[in-house]
Amino acid sequence: MLKNNIWGSPDNDHRGLLIEDLLDKKNFVILNNGKPTYTHQTGSRSHLDLSIVHHSLATNSVWEVLGDTLGSDHSPTITGINVHLSEESDNSEYFRMSNAAWKYFKDNAR
Repeated sequence: MLKNNIWGSPDNDHRGLLIEDLLDKKNFVILNNGKPTYTHQTGSRSHLDLSIVHHSLATNSVWEVLGDTLGSDHSPTITGINVHLSEESDNSEYFRMSNAAWKYFKDNAR
């Protein structure tokens, strides 16, 4: 399984960090908002499904998890790309996760 805090997993694993690095290098972003998309038989939930877009599309894209699973263990997701939500200026600057001062952030976050 791919685990990374970026898409809502409580932990990071090696494969999740590889995906994060690839996204960073290729200017792609995850649209996921942290909601889980899979329900295990035990009732616990995971973040298995990812929507990935180029950073230039991210500010005009939406992602949501539907509440009705239609009997599946996966929750349906909707990804809208190039959706014009408002007339705001384009703020498509990409955040480079590898350049972040994570220790400083962790030490100073509440």
